[in-house]
Amino acid sequence: MPSANQVHVDKALSDFASRYSNGDYHADKLSPPVPVDNRSDKYFTYSRRDVTKRVDDRLSVQGHANEVGYTQGNQNYSVEDRGLNGVVPMEVERNADAPLSPEEDETDVVMEALMREREIRVATLLTTAANFASGNSTTLTNAWTDRTNGVPVDDFNTGLAVLPPIANSRTLAIMSRPVWNALRTHPQLTGLRAGGGTVAGQVSREEAAKALEVDEILVSDAWVDSANEGQAISLSRIWDATKAVIVRVPQRPRGNRIHAFSVSFRCKPGITVRRWFDPDRGKGGSTIIRVEFSDDEVIVQNDAAYLMQNAAA
Repeated sequence: MPSANQVHVDKALSDFASRYSNGDYHADKLSPPVPVDNRSDKYFTYSRRDVTKRVDDRLSVQGHANEVGYTQGNQNYSVEDRGLNGVVPMEVERNADAPLSPEEDETDVVMEALMREREIRVATLLTTAANFASGNSTTLTNAWTDRTNGVPVDDFNTGLAVLPPIANSRTLAIMSRPVWNALRTHPQLTGLRAGGGTVAGQVSREEAAKALEVDEILVSDAWVDSANEGQAISLSRIWDATKAVIVRVPQRPRGNRIHAFSVSFRCKPGITVRRWFDPDRGKGGSTIIRVEFSDDEVIVQNDAAYLMQNAAA
């Protein structure tokens, strides 16, 4: 009698394939897309001084009232075209076993690459101290990995105190996994969870957000490979493993009362996918898949975020 292994010929499983994911990307939350009609234009700006300066409102019996006004400015945006191609040879499409779908997989890979690059741009925007207003960036004296001397609650309180008041906006905190691990297990946070006194364990994002008075804590697990093609993989975190940012984002990214650190002006129709057949690529030709869009990530209010460097050591 043949063995059990001899009566079966290995073939591809029709309902299983292994693939990596790079975690959630947060760029669209932190620099939300704003649809625009033209590749370049101006947007109007207002001054913070208009809503903070004192005005003498005393009025004499026959006197004239003092007048109050506002200043109007404008800034430019200019989108940059972005796009990547994927190639699916007809021979690959014909011979692919289920559950593989080469066109779908190639589209996902192209989209993943574009969104990864966008995440890197927004992460760089939000972790570069020079992008912040004076007083809105600090290097912490004691990292949160220091359970004795680190004071994350105090650091958040300091950051929130310098941000402009909330107006039609949400307050988010963004950090990488190592920074979050330091924050969620810090005695200041676990003590708050217990209502006083240090307890073992760690807090959830929801508990930490409530205690720190932010609307949501975003944690990045995304990586980027900096090695050239053909070299050994060299991974580093997209969001710096030592920094945390408190940032205002708009509830609605359009209108004339937008309060946000950054928005992304994206030319209509937004992200598009095109396909065409190239008879000269490979045996029998190939399907070319292009994902493309045009946008410009812009800092619109550089005092609407607070950068904490050395949050984790």
